[in-house]
Amino acid sequence: MSTGRLRKVLSVVAVVCALLGLASLFHPLGFPGPLTVTIIKGTSMQPAYRTGALLVLRAESNYAVGTAAAYRVPAGDLGAGKIVIHRIIGGNGTTGFVMKGDNNNAPDPWVPKQADMVGAAWIYLPSLGQGLVYLHQPVIEAGLASSIMVAYLLARKPKQERADALDNSSPNVEAA
Repeated sequence: MSTGRLRKVLSVVAVVCALLGLASLFHPLGFPGPLTVTIIKGTSMQPAYRTGALLVLRAESNYAVGTAAAYRVPAGDLGAGKIVIHRIIGGNGTTGFVMKGDNNNAPDPWVPKQADMVGAAWIYLPSLGQGLVYLHQPVIEAGLASSIMVAYLLARKPKQERADALDNSSPNVEAA
C-alpha cells in the first residue's frame, strides 16, 4: 500500500472514530438495554458513592432490602422523572420501596414501585463522571466538533491536486 493511500485510509478511520466519539457525547448517558449510566450528584450516599463518580446500573427483576438502587421519582410527585440513587430499607415492588440515602436522617418522601426502578448499582467508577460532565459543556462540545471538522478538512487533498492526480492516471494519447 502506498504512503498516500495509507494516509488517506488512516485519515478516514480517524474521522470516523472522532465522529463516533462525538456522537456518544451527545447521546444521553445510558446504554440500550438493561444497563444505565449515571453520574452521582450530591452527598446523600456518602461514603459509599461520592459526587462526580460514574455509576453503572443494572436493571433487576427483583430488588432486595440493602441494595443501592436508582429510581425515577414517580409521576405526579414533586421532581417527577428525576433519577435518585438511594438504598432500599423496606417495602417491595408492588406496594413501593422505602428508600433512604446512606447519609440522610430520614427516608425519601417517594415510594417507588417496581416500574419506577432504573437499576441496582453494579459498577462504580470514582471521578470518571467529572470528566463526562466537563465534556458535556456546550463550549467544549463545540470545540470538539470544530476540531473534528478542521482535522477532516486538513486531511482532504485540495480539489486541484485531486484533479491533477486524475489527469496523470489516464494514459497519454497523442494525436497523429
